[in-house]
Amino acid sequence: MQALLQDIRYALRQLRGSPAFTLVAVLTLALGIGANTAIYSVIHGALRLSYPNADRLVVIKTVYPQGSYPSASYPDFEDWQARVKSFSHLAARFNGQMTWLSKDEPQTVNVGYATSDYFSVFSMEPVAGRIFLPSEHQKGAAPVCILSEIFWQEQFGRSPSAIGSPLNLDGRTCTVVGVVPVPRPSGALPAQVWIPLEPQPPYVEHGSNYLFTVGMLRPGVTLAQARTELAGIQAQIDKQFPDNAHGVDLVPMQEFVFGNLRSIMLVLLAAVGFILLIACVNLANMLLARAADRAREFALRKALGASPRRMLQQALTESLLLSLTGGGFGLLIAEGLLHVPIDAWPKGFVPPSDVRLDGTILAFTAVLAIATGVLFGIMPALRVLRHDEKQALQQGRTVTESREQNRARSVLVIAEIALSLLLVAGSINMALSFMRLLDVDPGVNTHHVLTMAIGLSSIRYAKPVDQQRFFDNLQEKLAALPGVKAAAGSVDLPLAGSNSNGDFDYEGSDPGAQKRLPFAERHFVTSGYFAAIQTPILEGRDFTRQDQAGSQKVIIINRDMAQLLWPGRSALGKRVKFSDEWHEVIGIAADVYFNGPGTPAGLQMYVSVDQYPQSFLSMILRTRGDPMALTEPARRAVGAIDPGQAVSNVTSLQSLADSALAGQRTSTTVTAILGCLALLLASIGVYGVMAYSVSRREREFGIRMALGANRGNILTLLFSGVFRLVLVGIAVGSVLACAMRAWIGTVLGPNGANPIALIAATLLLCIVAALATYIPGRRATHVEPIQALRTE
Repeated sequence: MQALLQDIRYALRQLRGSPAFTLVAVLTLALGIGANTAIYSVIHGALRLSYPNADRLVVIKTVYPQGSYPSASYPDFEDWQARVKSFSHLAARFNGQMTWLSKDEPQTVNVGYATSDYFSVFSMEPVAGRIFLPSEHQKGAAPVCILSEIFWQEQFGRSPSAIGSPLNLDGRTCTVVGVVPVPRPSGALPAQVWIPLEPQPPYVEHGSNYLFTVGMLRPGVTLAQARTELAGIQAQIDKQFPDNAHGVDLVPMQEFVFGNLRSIMLVLLAAVGFILLIACVNLANMLLARAADRAREFALRKALGASPRRMLQQALTESLLLSLTGGGFGLLIAEGLLHVPIDAWPKGFVPPSDVRLDGTILAFTAVLAIATGVLFGIMPALRVLRHDEKQALQQGRTVTESREQNRARSVLVIAEIALSLLLVAGSINMALSFMRLLDVDPGVNTHHVLTMAIGLSSIRYAKPVDQQRFFDNLQEKLAALPGVKAAAGSVDLPLAGSNSNGDFDYEGSDPGAQKRLPFAERHFVTSGYFAAIQTPILEGRDFTRQDQAGSQKVIIINRDMAQLLWPGRSALGKRVKFSDEWHEVIGIAADVYFNGPGTPAGLQMYVSVDQYPQSFLSMILRTRGDPMALTEPARRAVGAIDPGQAVSNVTSLQSLADSALAGQRTSTTVTAILGCLALLLASIGVYGVMAYSVSRREREFGIRMALGANRGNILTLLFSGVFRLVLVGIAVGSVLACAMRAWIGTVLGPNGANPIALIAATLLLCIVAALATYIPGRRATHVEPIQALRTE
């Protein structure tokens, strides 16, 4: 212990004696370790399920030839619940919205309709009151509800008197019986209010898939065993109902909730790991230079009897002291990054509030700091043991580097360039991909459009004719508002995701085509919809008020669907069958990217709400000026028709378009930052190598200039040496980029090794290397031959 304390005191004296080196080393390590700690904190805190037995939870998906979907019919759910033995609990839910008639004004609340086992599956023990009783799921039971803890706090101030109080939802009074926490995350939209799930027509038939179904595996039952049992039972159900036959699959809840996000975060962790590796290479080079400068000191210590083990311990102590200090400052940087104001983060990514630096994160940072210290310190430490003390003592203060030492420094530079190329090419590729997405025509004009969601009460607007009358009146009132150019409605909005799709048949198809074709999106819209979003109708006409429930069923399809079903022919007048009815194609619309410009448009069918009345629509207002300025007039128009009707999700279509690109924008921002940091570290590394090389070769340059070499010859000599290393590093980095193409494609896109990105990154690194070489090289050309020859 006494020897260790002596080594620490000696290392502190050495570091205090080189303040510039110590500052650069600690700052470099702090940035690298801080970035790694911040990313790992997000992975550790955000990408995990916050409830017990999460590893035993699985989501049931129905499987069709067109794909798999996390939805099931109520009859299937009942059959699985009664017959599958692999689950200790099986629960289901679906989402909806209701209007809460609060004391202030009508509000839209997110409602979760849940089966009796749902709270047991997610271990949602009541915070107050109780959960649902089995009898409360039966038809005719007294209406009850459960509040989420967040809703209870926001609306009732956590008052115990909320239990037993009435809650008016869609004009129906429910009694509050309990409060439950919100599981984060659960794979579904968080509910503010829970209501017992009651099977009601038309959702009681096989093939009417709307339930999100989750099972908890019994202890000891594997995922494969449960899959086999469930598939066998579903095969028996399919024999009874062949028209609605489908497969089933089980997906672990962890995989379902996080999907590709975990892979993306792990790749980002690897990227910041590369940054730390580059920093380690830089510091290893710096320590190699310090070791060479201190060769005489180590030779004297060895001559005075210091053992190799003692000298190795001293060298590693200095490295570990640097890395632990850098780790301490890295923790401060990570803590600062996780508490940066929300507006300063890239749009689309904000660390959750419960991500914090706990004991696990502190342990991770400590291990990372120690590993880093060993990584960048081991090579210089071993170099100390190989010094020839006789040569070091004879040469005095100036010790000539051996060929082996030069080779080690060259390998480190090559590694630094290769790692930098990966990150710089990745950031350039992400920028190019993002620019391509910005150039994609989404099929709509997102500017000057206001949207707002309206969900009608299932009690006050139980009849389809009442629903249709409300939205017809509202559309007329909104269109008459000053500053509104057009008004329409749609169940789902462009760029906000498609919520409805299904199979179909079409006129002239061969037997079995329905099973082979992909599902088509179904968009329920009002007349005037295409004018409001300014999507061109390429052929045919728009819906009109004459397309009523009693008239010929009609649809508008997109260009992709028309070309797939009737290639080389006009689709107008052709017929498409779904919901057991034939629909005449009256128009062909341009493709619209409902799921964002990064997802193919796919097959799209537009259906008139006059023929299929809806209880929920998002109203769309094309305005002449700022769309948000019409928020209050639009609300007043709704209140003029029904004062008890709530309005929700008021936003602009441009905001939805920005949100659709949030993920790509975040990835581009993060990789750009990492690419710039890699360039900075690469330039520091090359500059450090060249500055040290020039200081060591001043005598050589003086001799060369005394023998007739000019400044251009000296610069050429330096540049040729550097660019040999740079080109080798670029070659290694390019090979690595191609080899890792599939893996890094998770973040960098399918063209992770894009030649354009690699070429651009190569040019950038060459420019950086040239600048980093020129500055110390220029100093070398100003060496006076007489002065250089006089130096020891």
